[in-house]
Amino acid sequence: MKHIYSTQSLPEAELLLGLLGENGIDGILDNENAPVPAAAPLTISVKDSDEVLARQLLQEHADRVH
Repeated sequence: MKHIYSTQSLPEAELLLGLLGENGIDGILDNENAPVPAAAPLTISVKDSDEVLARQLLQEHADRVH
């Protein structure tokens, strides 16, 4: 598994997981139940074989949003 994104925002993490899922990539959200989110940010991980496409999708999404 490769960590590809970190955030302190659960809604953002869920949105990005949905984006990945819509494109056939299973993502895992780590630290979802951390008692202090700032100390343990939410991290999205994907299979090694999905890393390049997942990063590309997240970058394309960021380019559209910003």
